[in-house]
Amino acid sequence: MKKAILFLFAICFMACQPKTDKPEKLIAPDKFEDILYDISLFYSIKGLNSYDENSKERTDMLAVLKKHGIDSLTFTENNRYYVKLHDGTYKRMQNSVLERLEKQKAVVDSLYDVSLSQQTELDDAPALDSIAKLKKK
Repeated sequence: MKKAILFLFAICFMACQPKTDKPEKLIAPDKFEDILYDISLFYSIKGLNSYDENSKERTDMLAVLKKHGIDSLTFTENNRYYVKLHDGTYKRMQNSVLERLEKQKAVVDSLYDVSLSQQTELDDAPALDSIAKLKKK
């Protein structure tokens, strides 16, 4: 009897869950993932530049949305929709964004390493004064 009551309660509870209505301007999952990626980059850059007093240009979140041709309401509605889907779509998007960010970080790190090694080679090069002295002889 208790199991039947619990079962009926569970069914009623699931039936009371609000339906996830599609937004009027639904953004395709792959495009929405690109938007999430750009927003992640935006917040990363904003975090790096937050203490830079000389920075006159401020990056605006609306510029990211404008790049994708949407407004903040459309983004919010789509974000809410994908979060409420409960089918793992939003989590897959977040994991994909994280993978893309890690790939970009690897590229930047490798470029930094190359730049650092080139700088070390320049530091080890003979001074220009010694070259000038050789030309005089």
